Amino acid sequence: MKKWDYRKLVGFVEKEKRIFFALGFLVLAFTVNYVLYANHKKTTESCTEGKCLIALPEKPQLTKESGYYYVDDIFKDQPSGFYRLTFQGKSDQAEQVLLKLNTYSEKENQLETLTFEPSSKLQKQEIFFFLPDGFDSLLFQKENSNSSGNIFIQGVGITKLNITDKSELALLKKTVLGETDMDTVKISQLVSDYSFPWLKENKIVLGQIFQADESVISAVEFKIDINKNLNPGSRQYVLSLREAKYSGDKVSLVGPTIVDVTFSMNSIEKYRQVDGSFLFPIYATLEKGKYYLLGVDNSKVGVSNQNFLEFRGAKDDNSYPNGSAVMRRYKELYKIDGDLYFKIHGANLLVENGEKILNGAKIEYLGKGTGKYSYATKGKFIDLLDLETASPGTEFSDNDKVVYALAKDDASFSYAVNTLYPISKMNFSATQIKAGWKKVKISYSLDKNNWLDLPFSEKSEVVINPADNLAPDQSLTADSTDADTADSSDAMAGDSSADVSDGTAEESVQETVQTFDADIIPTKEVKTVYFKVTYDPSDMSKGKSFALKNLKITADLKMK
Repeated sequence: MKKWDYRKLVGFVEKEKRIFFALGFLVLAFTVNYVLYANHKKTTESCTEGKCLIALPEKPQLTKESGYYYVDDIFKDQPSGFYRLTFQGKSDQAEQVLLKLNTYSEKENQLETLTFEPSSKLQKQEIFFFLPDGFDSLLFQKENSNSSGNIFIQGVGITKLNITDKSELALLKKTVLGETDMDTVKISQLVSDYSFPWLKENKIVLGQIFQADESVISAVEFKIDINKNLNPGSRQYVLSLREAKYSGDKVSLVGPTIVDVTFSMNSIEKYRQVDGSFLFPIYATLEKGKYYLLGVDNSKVGVSNQNFLEFRGAKDDNSYPNGSAVMRRYKELYKIDGDLYFKIHGANLLVENGEKILNGAKIEYLGKGTGKYSYATKGKFIDLLDLETASPGTEFSDNDKVVYALAKDDASFSYAVNTLYPISKMNFSATQIKAGWKKVKISYSLDKNNWLDLPFSEKSEVVINPADNLAPDQSLTADSTDADTADSSDAMAGDSSADVSDGTAEESVQETVQTFDADIIPTKEVKTVYFKVTYDPSDMSKGKSFALKNLKITADLKMK
């Protein structure tokens, strides 16, 4: 056998090294291009069972590894006496939990044994007990430390009762805890075997016409496949709600944008659900029987075959009989065959004795004919649902965790605080969100006819960053600073954003922040107080929006 002479190969490579260099460069370029720019498609099916969730899973308080949960110092500085304990809990399997009083020296006093049945929803718990001297903490302990159940405990709170004898416990009225049912799906089209690829083209609006059969929309759910490379950019899609006229093949829009949600290819994942769909919070009041358009506008996004959203739905034009999928191209809006997959969620506040109770509000009987009402905003989107009325453009800011409105025209939002029992005294406290925002005016009424302004105090703050004068969702975040934004003058969202400062440098200035802390003592029997929040038109500052933070309302009640 002839022996291979490797020296000939080395000589050949040396002679033709330019060819090999060129081939190596092409392979490298192809590899880099594939890694950076190849289309990576993430489908709804590939994201079921929570596979694509970016949020950390809910953490249980009691597990097999950790069978003790302490609520430290809950009784600190509390006198001995009778108390009410309230909390919410759930478990993924049947469990027994020991509830104990505790001290740092490990002294314990068992109150009772709690039974948790398997449930996916938090259940309200209410327990009455006597607190002896010397205890400062509360302990939840698994009865069986080897059990594998996961137990979740939230919202632990105590209230001192106005009773002196155990026999009076039987006379206590049940505590009312306001909660909003967000799981109600009001309108839907659930077929998703067809894909709508239109958003790969520039300046397109793709949406769904639907007919309202409820007064409130709190969220909308879509199934969306995501086509993107590793650098899709941070420019924003806009999901908007507008009133529409719809008759057969004719579609037109009525009035300005009611509300919108903005998101990028990167930030959309925060709306991902366990089943792979996307749930967008989008609160608005609707008029039953009217038609509305929920549409996604890509006018500000650099789309291509490698970067676009692909909505799922049904090609059958009769899947949802009271509307249709629609598209806008070159300023013309027209019906297209089929319907998007969608679920429109409503929101139902708790109703007691015919009155709506704000989410998280608590009405407690303390004994001897006295009671207590308490409510506080959560700094979450659900705060929007507590509003009785809101002018167009009232929204929730994810950045600032507040409900806000643009300071123009007659903008305002209001609350109807129902306590169910006559009020002896009510306290309203809140703070203007920050210096640089528009000054706030708060008024209250016992009958919706006569209104009185609440007093406030002021303290100075230094304003350094001119971005503080922007509207909340125009803060200088990574999702809104892409310099290469497309012209969106004809975007479906319309002129729904505030005019903002030009971002030029400014010297730090002293500005004041308002603090509201006022008591209201009714001169007649009332069970409902109305509050209206608006801006001070005499404020000549550069602020474009107004908002409150740390809003809290408490009341002493007559419950005889």
